[in-house]
Amino acid sequence: MTNNRRTGAKCSTSTKRKHEEERFGPPFGIMEGDRDMYRQFQDWCLRTYGDSGKTKTVTRKKYDRIVQLLNGSESSSTDNAKFKFWVKSKGFQLGLPEDISGGEKQVLYVPVKTTVSNTCLLF
Repeated sequence: MTNNRRTGAKCSTSTKRKHEEERFGPPFGIMEGDRDMYRQFQDWCLRTYGDSGKTKTVTRKKYDRIVQLLNGSESSSTDNAKFKFWVKSKGFQLGLPEDISGGEKQVLYVPVKTTVSNTCLLF
């Protein structure tokens, strides 16, 4: 038995685990296979971070929009002026990968404030 932090009432370990699973999802130990783990992690990321403008996470939707903007295929409007400014201020760039195995597919380079000059995200 453990104490509930809010009410001070005692609850069993199984009840506590049930509440944690409802809030955070099942623990990693009971997931079946890498594919299920990936799906559950991806679902958790989307629920937790979503497309919130407050996070530093670049979601798939935001990534696609950045690539469209850098390729010049996103239309100009006052609605996306703030987004364009954000992309330019972060210094996102499209370029060919440094290694030969990447082929002709462009990657999104994201400058970071470290001793390394560029870091890239491969999707």
